[in-house]
Amino acid sequence: MERPWKVNWQVKQRRGLRSTGALSVVTAIALLLLSIPLTPSAAVAGSTAADGTELTKDTLVSIERSTSAAGFSHPGIGVTADDLTTARAQVRAGVEPWKSHYDAMVKTGYASPTLKSKNAGSILDQPGTDAFTGTGTQSKLIEDSWGAHTQAILYYITGNSVYRANALKIIRIWSHMDPAKYAYYPDSQIHTGVPLYRLLSAAEILRYTSFDADYGDYGDYGDYNLAWREADTDNLTTNLIAPMTATFLYKNTNYFNQHSYPLVGALAGYIFTDNRARYSEGVEWFTVNATSPLQHQNGAIAGIFKHVDKNNPLNPYGYSFVQHQEMTRDQAHSGGDVDTLTGLARIVSVQGTKVDPVTGTASAARNAVSPYTFLDHRILAGANAYAQFMLGYETPWVDLTGGTGTLSSAYRGRLSDITVVNELYDIYTYKLGVNVEKKAPYLAEAHRQANGPLYYRGGSLSNFWGGIDTGPEFWLAFPMPLAGQAPPPAGDRHVQFEDKSVSFNPRKTSVRTEGDRTYTRVTGSPKGTTIALHDLHYQDRTKSSPVGLSIRTSGTSTLEISKDQNTPPFRTMTLPNTHNQWRYLTYDMANSAAPPNRTGDHIAYYTVKGRGNADVDFDHVNVLAGNELSPPVFPQGAATTLVTVKGTDFATSLAARDANSADTLSYEASGLPSGAQLASATGAFTWTPGQRQVGAHRLLVVADDGSTDTVLEVTLHVEKNRAAAYDRALDGYDPERAYTSASLNAFTAVADDVKASMETDTDRQFDSALVRLQSAVASLKLLNPTLADDDSLDYPSIVTSDLPVPTNVRNLTDGDYNTFSGDLKAPFSLDFGADFRVTPTAFGHQARYMFGNRSQGANVYGSDNGQTWTLLTSRETTDTTASNYAMETIPTLPEVQGMSFRYFKVQVDHPGPPTDPAYPGLSSFSEFRIRGARAEVPT
Repeated sequence: MERPWKVNWQVKQRRGLRSTGALSVVTAIALLLLSIPLTPSAAVAGSTAADGTELTKDTLVSIERSTSAAGFSHPGIGVTADDLTTARAQVRAGVEPWKSHYDAMVKTGYASPTLKSKNAGSILDQPGTDAFTGTGTQSKLIEDSWGAHTQAILYYITGNSVYRANALKIIRIWSHMDPAKYAYYPDSQIHTGVPLYRLLSAAEILRYTSFDADYGDYGDYGDYNLAWREADTDNLTTNLIAPMTATFLYKNTNYFNQHSYPLVGALAGYIFTDNRARYSEGVEWFTVNATSPLQHQNGAIAGIFKHVDKNNPLNPYGYSFVQHQEMTRDQAHSGGDVDTLTGLARIVSVQGTKVDPVTGTASAARNAVSPYTFLDHRILAGANAYAQFMLGYETPWVDLTGGTGTLSSAYRGRLSDITVVNELYDIYTYKLGVNVEKKAPYLAEAHRQANGPLYYRGGSLSNFWGGIDTGPEFWLAFPMPLAGQAPPPAGDRHVQFEDKSVSFNPRKTSVRTEGDRTYTRVTGSPKGTTIALHDLHYQDRTKSSPVGLSIRTSGTSTLEISKDQNTPPFRTMTLPNTHNQWRYLTYDMANSAAPPNRTGDHIAYYTVKGRGNADVDFDHVNVLAGNELSPPVFPQGAATTLVTVKGTDFATSLAARDANSADTLSYEASGLPSGAQLASATGAFTWTPGQRQVGAHRLLVVADDGSTDTVLEVTLHVEKNRAAAYDRALDGYDPERAYTSASLNAFTAVADDVKASMETDTDRQFDSALVRLQSAVASLKLLNPTLADDDSLDYPSIVTSDLPVPTNVRNLTDGDYNTFSGDLKAPFSLDFGADFRVTPTAFGHQARYMFGNRSQGANVYGSDNGQTWTLLTSRETTDTTASNYAMETIPTLPEVQGMSFRYFKVQVDHPGPPTDPAYPGLSSFSEFRIRGARAEVPT
């Protein structure tokens, strides 16, 4: 029997399109467009292929539609023949949005006419590496799958045989892998399915398109066979599809989105090889996956997008809703669910497959439904919940296990990389006729704020074409009603408030335009007016990472910046009066200045507080401020406290520094007490406070370099005499607390010196002495700093550690069971230094949420030299999953009580069952508390 891919039309002649049935409206429009003579000016219409010439051709590649004996439509992996034909017609006619997406695609390296396989060997069509056992081969497949798919699309659109040859060579190389050299490796199920799908999408296009049999003399190989041969299908099936599926993809118990990623590749393989039985099984795995014994981690539609009934006793909201289960883990993984399940719905729908409305099995019954409408549009509902949270809105979510799980803030706000938002909106709106604004309002809002094919991410221009998820190829299947709708342009590298923010007080916010600037106006209030800005991508936060906030004001107010509406702000700033001029204010997002557990990864909530309806205009956030701005910097930091005595001619410098020597600074103060002066050119402050001015005075000093303002908050205490001023300068020193000897001795020396000369110093000398005394107080270090929540040692700032990232130490005391020490295969240790020892009485351990097994079986050891270790804990930690990851406080062994140590080591001695068998022995801790006292080593 002749295979469906071996057909008569793959001959020398190019023939027109064929179809065995009536033309659809889309196809008819496409054919009408194709019947118009393609002159160079009309055909290109601003779009070119990678070499800039192909779209001027007046010849077209034909495509063959086929239905196999197993009932599969070909070509039919991800897009239909009609989709491809329409996309080609629209691109060649310069119609948006096809044009912009095509133009973006050809800007990538995958569109190069000289593209070569990453796995090319020295022999034609043979791989350099024929074994698939690790990430090295995986990385090559990812790149080659993008290359082959891009080249195949370019071939069909342009007719240039160079692209067909490039794509065929990549595919043939992978079709000659050794099927005996496949072996599972960690996470292979996540990263191999989508590349296989993309490679087979390319093969499907080449298998069902015509070619120029006269084409040859290509590159170094001379004549190259451009026909799709039966051997190509056999080799691809035997050497790639079958072993990849068996080794990496065929499993229905993977964890959440690790279920859908491999299923993308498996279904593509089943379609390509006409495997109806496996395809039908895969469809059910996609919708319900009822046969999985691990339903608590089921990544199918019904499992991952859960319906929570209003009568569920765990539901506190009083209404039913759909929640996304993996959003309790993090929003990177949950976004992957939305993306891959949408891609799977398209793969299945392209084949015309409908499913039983309850069981989700492939069905031809009259009541069968589209995967998109399955379970009352469950994909749309799940994506809507995801968009709701990512945009910044409060989102209902319930831990259906009865535990303490909540929505994770990790990666919240990172919507820029999710192209599926547009795909879902277009499918439901234009193909299914759903009122998305009503049924999924948050998805509709995310669609309005979505990027075009080119966009800025963290200040760098990014391209939609690439990545690890399905979705980007959807541009080939744009619904016809989109014709003429241009996607958003790339814009600039700044994150614009009018494009990427939502308001929680709509009556007090508005979007306005003046000239070429569009901005968001926020009217402050005593309780605060809040907007949330998403898609923030900061620079390296392990060091100083300043961002610039472009604002305009006509008065002063307070700005609070937080990770959400329920967490205290990580930054509170006084907004100066910019006199209706646009200015930058900067703040540092370094981990040391803005602890990660208190800041949003990619989202920030800005709350304006003020009286008198203070208006603040927000233009954008500049995440490249560290490279592009040189803000004035006050040596005192953001705030300072000054102390003087009434009647004294007080003088000090409140000048700032600017790294750009070309900048000229000017100064302005608000709240100046009567008689005080601030020199606008130098920042020199002078004042002789009178008798009635004894007390505290607060003022703001603003340094302006013409583009950036920096605010210094000044508290000035005027005391009635020198003794009172001395006592005021001691604020922060507590004689009841124990301090380290070095810091206490330094402080005492300064305090005694200032006190001894208090009566003999001149006014100017005494003012300077008070500054020295304040500095000495600020330098005091507590011997036993404690945490506010349990009075255990606040050790992160007084230890060194072998943990890979410094912020991981702070994670161990931040009170958040979602932050953790890092996944390690070795113990971690803390070093209190050669001058100190700690006498512990107990240790507190809290497991990371969802991973109680990774801290199970741990002990704590102590040492004086970091080499010889003594067991300290009286028992090992347990898996606290059943107790909602409660803190375990474990006393020290009786025989070590009263002993002190320099080093402490936390080590898993008897690991719990691994979450993933591919990663045995991982240890990960959320909280680690030390109860005890630190003492200095006697000298």
